[in-house]
This record gives sequence, C-alpha cells and structure tokens, in this order.
Amino acid sequence: MPSAIQDKIIACLTRAAERDKEKGGDGSRSARDIAEWIGDVTVSQVSNALRKLENEEKVDNLGKVEGFGNAVFWSLPVPAQKNTLVVIGYMGVKRAYLNLTEEEALRRHLEAEWPEGWDAGTEADTRSRMTSFEFTDTFLVYDAASID
Repeated sequence: MPSAIQDKIIACLTRAAERDKEKGGDGSRSARDIAEWIGDVTVSQVSNALRKLENEEKVDNLGKVEGFGNAVFWSLPVPAQKNTLVVIGYMGVKRAYLNLTEEEALRRHLEAEWPEGWDAGTEADTRSRMTSFEFTDTFLVYDAASID
C-alpha cells in the first residue's frame, strides 16, 4: 500500500518528466531534489521511500551522475516501445517500413517500384513477398532518434 510520501515522490517524478520533456532532459531527480520539492520530509525519508518504490518497480535507480558527488538520481520507468517492421521484396532486394500498417507500407512500396501504376496481379505478387512483425525497442533507439 503506497504511503503519502510515495505518492508525492511519484507526483514529483511525473512532473519532472513532463517538464524535462519540453526542455530535453531525462526527468531524473536526486532524493535531495525530491525532498525539497515535497517539503516537510528529510532526504533519508525520501531515500527509504525511493528504495521501496524501486523494489516495486515503480521508479528506476539511475545511479550516481558524474560531477554530482554521492547523489543518486531516480526517474519513472520508461516503458518499452512496441514497433512494427514491414519488409517487402525479394531476398537481397527488400525494403523495410517502420511503424506503418501493412496496407500503408504496401501502398508506398508499390508507388516507389511502379510510379506509373500497377495492376492487381502485381499487387498480389508484392503482397505475397511481404512480412511484418512486432518487436520491442529495448534500447530506446527510436526514441533517441526521434522516429515516430
């Protein structure tokens, strides 16, 4: 059962993530920063609550940041992003489309390969050479590259 201090910590980190999103930050804060934001609590109370939240996987411990002494930084967990990859073409000559529906990827592929138009047979043949799958962006590479 979350305590009042845990609720305030989550609120602080949520606010930090929202503010930093606009400014290019990562939404992390130290226990001292969180204690100052909450007020009326000690850094050790915040640290203890953060460790409990970490055990419940509600916050991430980012560790110490160089240049900030012994301060440990914390943030909300970043959910893994699901992505879809649609691949169309022959072995060795394939095009990949990231985060598009199969229909949109097929349309774009046909327009690129046959700009003057295509018939139903060409579309059916191309559709038979199309595969798609979902994967989890474990390393947040698409987020870092700002690809939606």
